[in-house]
Amino acid sequence: MLLQISFMKKVLLIFITGVIFFSCTRNPVQTNYAKKVNVFLATETKTPVPNIQLEENLPRFDTTWFDVRELNGATHPGATQPFGMVSCSPSSMVNYKKGYPSGYNGNEFLGLSHFHQSGTGTIRWYYNYILFTPQTGDWNSEKIPQKIIDQQASPGWYSCKLKSGIEVETTVAKKSAMHQYTFPSDGKKHLLIDVCHYLVALDSARVQPNNFPENISIKINDNKSASGYVLMDGLPIWFVIQLDTKATVSSIFSNNSLLSEKNFVSKNNIKNTGILFYFDEGKQNQVKARIGFSFKSLEQANTNLQNDFSDWDFEKYKTKASSNWNNLLSTILVEDSNTDEVNLFYSSMYKALLKPAFLEAENPFWKSDNYWTDFATFWDIYSTQLPFVFTFFPEYGEKITQFYFDLSRQFGGFQPAYLMKKTQPWVFSKQASALGGSIFSDALNKELITENKNEILAQMVAELHNERGVLFQKEIPLAPSRTHNVDYSYAAFCTSQFARKLGKAELADSLLQMTDYWKPMFDENGILIDNREVNTTEDYPKQWFNFYEGNKWNYTFKVYHDMKALMELQGGEKQFLQNLDWYFNLSTNDTENQFQGLNNEVDYTVPYCYLYAGRPDRTQQIIRVALEYRFHNTAGGYPGNEDSGAMSSWYCWNSMGLFPISGQDIFLIGSPLFEKVSFAVHGNEFSIITKNNSKNNIYIQSATLNGEPYNKAYLHFKDLEKGGEIVFEMGDKPSEWGAKNRPPSYGI
Repeated sequence: MLLQISFMKKVLLIFITGVIFFSCTRNPVQTNYAKKVNVFLATETKTPVPNIQLEENLPRFDTTWFDVRELNGATHPGATQPFGMVSCSPSSMVNYKKGYPSGYNGNEFLGLSHFHQSGTGTIRWYYNYILFTPQTGDWNSEKIPQKIIDQQASPGWYSCKLKSGIEVETTVAKKSAMHQYTFPSDGKKHLLIDVCHYLVALDSARVQPNNFPENISIKINDNKSASGYVLMDGLPIWFVIQLDTKATVSSIFSNNSLLSEKNFVSKNNIKNTGILFYFDEGKQNQVKARIGFSFKSLEQANTNLQNDFSDWDFEKYKTKASSNWNNLLSTILVEDSNTDEVNLFYSSMYKALLKPAFLEAENPFWKSDNYWTDFATFWDIYSTQLPFVFTFFPEYGEKITQFYFDLSRQFGGFQPAYLMKKTQPWVFSKQASALGGSIFSDALNKELITENKNEILAQMVAELHNERGVLFQKEIPLAPSRTHNVDYSYAAFCTSQFARKLGKAELADSLLQMTDYWKPMFDENGILIDNREVNTTEDYPKQWFNFYEGNKWNYTFKVYHDMKALMELQGGEKQFLQNLDWYFNLSTNDTENQFQGLNNEVDYTVPYCYLYAGRPDRTQQIIRVALEYRFHNTAGGYPGNEDSGAMSSWYCWNSMGLFPISGQDIFLIGSPLFEKVSFAVHGNEFSIITKNNSKNNIYIQSATLNGEPYNKAYLHFKDLEKGGEIVFEMGDKPSEWGAKNRPPSYGI
């Protein structure tokens, strides 16, 4: 009897535990968030919106928001894992000149390659390595472009049908890819694997390297496998290839000739060289291939392949990749009756989590298991994408922060572009400076730095005293460059805050003095001095005064640590608001382009400047117009380059109703798009709820935080971390909500 009672207690305990566990699961596992994703979002050029007048309560929306940058999301639709090392995608020659290739429905399919960027501008000659090309008829190493007549994709999977009748599929695991090719029943069948393939930049201003790749080594093991090595600008790529079907012929090719040897080694500038698998006519018409990669050794490439794919069940691994995506996408739960907007959110969230790529235990250059690539570039992602990862995916954010510290020590502190190379990565020297200050400060605010705090602080201080930082500290009226002086001023602020949190008050105070150095860069009207107004000298050449991808107006409002002082410099709140209205074309001006419609990173935060002047309603106007008319769940759905998750995370933040200020512990409040958004921060659930929300009801009338009236135009990170809910009552007219309790300014 006692045993029976004990057994019943155990059963009851297990049942109660299960009920509690299930009730605490925020997003039910049966919901497939990956199915909501449109992988083809932002892969094609967006059609400009005509000059139109919207509803009375929305601002004027016209073509000046479109005429500066190309309207091209420039993303790739290939198969990849979250932050995945391998991205297996169609390789094409279309649109390489001005951005990453888009529009894969054209005539330029060359095959599937395995390392891709996502949504950046011109990216030189890196990436697109190890190209798989299926062919019918006579084989040709020149890889004659084929036409895609249909394509499909979901997170972790890509498929297309070629005009030749070949059906192509691919899925990926952690460090490997699996391909499935279905050939027409009749005719010759070939699979070419070009080991030397890489992105060829078509921009004539960029000189191709004359020894790229540097060397290769290929070995045919048998009619079902091969292995080898290729060195791409100092990056060693080891690979192991296996087929599920014996080829009739397996051979090494170079240019358009088959070689008799089964081992091939060569150096410097090899073209069209790799492995040919030929299959007899009328036999097996479906062939599977898998390839494992390592940047450290052939043995590790083989181990990675075996760990990733233990059998040939393509559907199983496709499902597993989708499940991995589903786990991350389910971190944020969006509830709304507008299905298309919900799907656009998850599609954007998917794009925001493609990069940077985590190459765990694959660092070929220095000893570290924590290696990341594809930051390209920090000025794109530091203000939106990294805060998104830091807030909602802290386990990844902590690793990224640790790696950036490691990277800073290796190269003396810089903003890297491409890390898929051995030498110091090429840097966008004109984009922005001293971004480490905001990145490390943001990570500290979000409790991601648990060790090496003093060493990180020392690196942040060193970044302020590098070559450009020394010029910044001279405090002369035109110290180069004005845009970078604003960057350094903000970095000094972030570093000061970091030092104060570590109890280093004296250092914090001395750094705080430097946060005011931006002021000499502005004219008597509080506007950045234009490069056309500068008398340059040999010591201060003209290029130091250029505005990268913009003009003085794009950069003028970038003083996010001291907006109060900027307002005073511009003549007060009234003039500040007039300048913002002019910038967003709310008041007409025909002499100079201003707001670039979100296809320039320096414009991302400017809509929120209204909050500092007591006009949250203006912020709400601009944000809702942008969300409504600039983003759509289509292949042409983005207003500009995706830039490694920068644009997509901007959409996610703003549709949720929040916007981060990188380096500070606040989230500015815009105009939430959805009925309810829920997420967890360090284990505690927080919800953003709207009532009476609609396409026309874009203005916040009132708010409560955990049941108490809330009238601030911002939240602190601690508010999210503690959990709870904020509820917004929406309406169709501007209100006084948030006008008095403005975001903080941190002047001296």
